[in-house]
This record gives sequence, C-alpha cells and structure tokens, in this order.
Amino acid sequence: MSPSRSTSRERPSLLFVGSAAALSPKASRLLEQSGHRLRVLAPARFRLGLRPRAGSKGAAPPRQNAGGAPAISLYAPPPISREHIQAALTDQKRRLGAELRRATESGAGVRLAAVVLSEAEGAAHWVLAARGPAAKAFPARVTEEALPALAAAQRLEAALVVADLERAAPCPLASTLGARALLLFPLDPRRRLGYLLIACDRPGLPETAQLGAFVQLAVSLRAITNAAALAIQLAATQARYRSLLETIPFLMVLLADDGRVLELNRHMTAELERQGLDPAQVLGRNALSDPNVPESVRTLLRDSLERRTPLSAEKVDLAMPRGQETLRIHSVPLPDLARANWGLMVIAEVTTRYSLITAEAERTERLAAIGRVAASLAHEINNPLQSLRAHLELIRRYRLSPMEREQSLRILEGEVERLDEITRRILGFARPTPEVLQPVSILGVIEQTLALSRNYLQNQNVEFVVSAPNALPPCMAAPGQLIQVFLNIILNAAHAMQGEGKLKIRVRARGEMVELTFTNSGPPIPAESLPHLFEPFFTTRAEGTGLGLSVSHTILQRHHGTIRAANLPQGRGVVFTINLPLIH
Repeated sequence: MSPSRSTSRERPSLLFVGSAAALSPKASRLLEQSGHRLRVLAPARFRLGLRPRAGSKGAAPPRQNAGGAPAISLYAPPPISREHIQAALTDQKRRLGAELRRATESGAGVRLAAVVLSEAEGAAHWVLAARGPAAKAFPARVTEEALPALAAAQRLEAALVVADLERAAPCPLASTLGARALLLFPLDPRRRLGYLLIACDRPGLPETAQLGAFVQLAVSLRAITNAAALAIQLAATQARYRSLLETIPFLMVLLADDGRVLELNRHMTAELERQGLDPAQVLGRNALSDPNVPESVRTLLRDSLERRTPLSAEKVDLAMPRGQETLRIHSVPLPDLARANWGLMVIAEVTTRYSLITAEAERTERLAAIGRVAASLAHEINNPLQSLRAHLELIRRYRLSPMEREQSLRILEGEVERLDEITRRILGFARPTPEVLQPVSILGVIEQTLALSRNYLQNQNVEFVVSAPNALPPCMAAPGQLIQVFLNIILNAAHAMQGEGKLKIRVRARGEMVELTFTNSGPPIPAESLPHLFEPFFTTRAEGTGLGLSVSHTILQRHHGTIRAANLPQGRGVVFTINLPLIH
C-alpha cells in the first residue's frame, strides 16, 4: 500500500450528495483541500439515511475506546471536553462573525454562513454566530426535525455538501431560509463540536472562486478550533503540574539553568517560614554560588546540570535558624522543549527525626553484636593478660640476668600492644561511625570483620572459608558501617548453624559491582519469612531484636548497594548476596 493511499484512508469523509457529473475535477480538488476524502452519494440513498434508527435519539454518541475508559497517565495530555472548546470558541465570537461575513460577501447567492455548536446529546445544535441575508430567520437552536441534513452529517461523522436540498433533504427551515444547497464542514473531525454551515439560494456547487473561499473558511475555522483546543490543553497541563508541584509532600525548588531560584512550592515556603526565613528573599538567589548552601549540595547541583542526569544525596546536614536539620536531596534536570536549556527541579525531604532514629537503631545493633561476641573477645583479652601476669611474677620473684630481664620486658610490651590492638578494634566498631563515604578496600573490610568474629566462630565450631581475588577496585563506603553489615550476617549464620557448620565467604567483581556471598550450611529460612527478612522488628528468634537485617538493608541502600537472601536447593543452606558499586 502506498503512503498516499494510507493517508487518504485516514482522512475523514466528505459526502457530496448529488450527481457525480456535477463535480468538476477542479471542484473535487478544492473540496479535498478541506482535509477530507471525497465520496459521492446519490440523493435517494441519502434520504434513506436521514431516517433515525429505531430507538435512536438524534446522533449517535461519540465512539469510545475499545478498552473502555482511557487509562490515566501523567504523560498523556489532559482530556479536553467539548464544553471547554465550545466555551473557548464563544470567547472568539466576534472573530468568527468577521470570518462569516467575508464568506457571505465572497459572491452572490449566499443566504447564510453560520457556526453551530453541538449539544451534548447530539440531537440539536445551537447557533454561535450567523451572518447573511437569512441570519435573522435562522433559529437560535436547530433541531433534527428542522434541519435533518445537519443531524445526518453528525450521525455519519462526515462533512456534507448537499447539491439540492429539495431532492435530497427537504425541510421547512430550508424553505424559510431560501436555501437550495447546503455545505457543512465539521469544526474538528475528531470531536463532535459543531459545524460551519453555508446555505446558498441555488442548487449545485458555487462558483469555483466562491467554493475556494468556503473551503478556506472551513480550514481557517478548524485552525481556530485547534488553537482553542491547544490553549485549553496547555492550561490544563499547567494546572496539572502546578497541582503536582503544590500537593507532593516534599520541599521543591525550581532552578534556572544558571542556578537562580525561580519557584518554591508551598511546602518549601512553609518550611522557610517555620525557620523564620522570608521566602521572597530566597527567590532569585543563585543556589550554585550562595555561600549559605553547603558546598556538597552546590557540587551535587552543578554535577546534575553538567551531566544532565538525576543525582541524590541521602544525608545532608544544614545549619538552620532553629537548629541543624538533616535532608535527603534529589536533583532532577529539566530540559525546555528544544532541549537547549536545562533547569533543575530540586526535591528535598526533612529526615532529621528519621536520621536520629536510624542512627540510634544502628548503634543499638552494633552494641548487640558486641554483646554476642563478648565471650570470645573476653577469651582473646584473657590470653595476653595471663602472659602479662606470668612475666611480671617472673621479674618480681626471680633474680634475672639483664638479658633475661630485657626479654621479659619485650614480651610484656608485645602483649600490651596486642591488648591495645584488641581494644581499638572493639572501640572502633562500637563508637558511632561517620557516614562520610570514602574509597575503601572491600577485602580489608572483610579482614577487619573476621578479626572481630574469628574467635566467636571457632568457639561455635564454625569452619569458615574466604574466596577472594588478590586485588579489587575500591568502593565508596563508610568502613565501620560495612563491618556492621558483614558482622551481623556472619553472627546470624553462626547462630543458625547451632554450634557446628560451614560458612563460605566469596568476593568477586561483577562488571561495575562487587558481589559478596555469605553461604552457610544451616537450615533453610521458612518461605513465608523470606519476603519480610529486611523489615524492622521482624525476627524468627525469640531473643532477637529484629533490627539487624533491617539496619543492614538501610546501610546498603545508603551505599547504593543491595542485599537479598535465598535458600539453597534441597535445603542445603542459606546464601546472603550483597552487591556494591566499585570505583573504576
């Protein structure tokens, strides 16, 4: 099928009711310039179509989509009702009247040029504007009985040219108007809005020049209708996104491409006022250079603009008049229609209370983890203490040679350093860890975690094996937080194996990520529990807090990582898989 045929089929129909011989090639081309596909219909057949079907009340209702009501989408244009466009056309009544007057003055024989708008039921039309000698005789409301051809055009969803009204569609109104021929062009073929109606006092087609003027008027009115629809759609779209901007429960700021603050939503305005700041003084300030904006946030905004990609900061501390606040910030680039200039939508959420609660939960879980390995750590501390006591007793009770005395003192010094290393390791894990992300070796973090848990695993008769490459690119991470995550998984695995088992830790690079798997030989996790493992306060142990895995999940989210749990086939154990982004 050629493109021209496809395009022709997509165009709406224009029915010429009359003899095909009355249509010259030039007239046919002019009529098709109105954007319609020309068809010829015999007057007798058209008269049969004027009779409404049984039970019908006027024109058929507009067609609906086969799938029922259209799905609501943020990306689709807002729906426009017939009433909206008709109201917009009413506002242009004077302009329409001037266009109609030119049509009546285009040549002799034009009795009436009018714009009629369809009522909701389609059974009648009301007159928006009318010009010509018969304008005063034209009723303000036109029913199907008064002018059947108008209702037929709507029912057939076509433009209509009736060459001889007396033969094809006789009616009292045509006689009153002195109309022998009728031209009907829809204002919008896609919507049942109304028609341009032109009545002439002679049967047949008007002269070529006059017919061209009528077609041009139909095209002009369609352009006016489309412009009105676009204006309504633009206003509706603006109202929709204004509503979104105002109702979304986040602090939102719109920035120009140079960083100037253009707009604040009402939640941002309310937060500024709560802090004792004047929102009017914020508008117009440059967020990229304002020293009151933290450097980390300015860098985030600049990077988002330059790279034209959304960026986020999970935790930003801001010094505000009413005290320090913690925010989660997202920067989303917004292009204009030409994609030449890019602004920014900055979305922020105050997370001060959430951050405090999360920090306390993490601290509680760290202390709980230390409590679980306390016995092993006590045993680890006891060994150097016993060595210290023995050598002190040796120095105090026996007369030693200078060489023996120096040897004992060196042993004492080594045991003190060993105790110091154990203490620093415990304190380093127990104290709150900063959330500043820095390049970190995952292999080093694994080593530190095993240093804390090695004795505990040995006391629990857990054999552990580590499989890892010799070198890996670093990760951006807070090492203390990752130790907390890994330690929690290791201790949970030891508890699940109930005093004997095997733990395999595997580390490997997977593209841009590093994958860590912790596989234990314990019993499988019940299927109904798997979806809830990372929910706060969910636990399968009577003595558990239900915070360990939830806190681990939160920490990994802040590191842009993931964690998941799965049972091995045939109940052979459980595997926890962690993925973290690498720095290449």
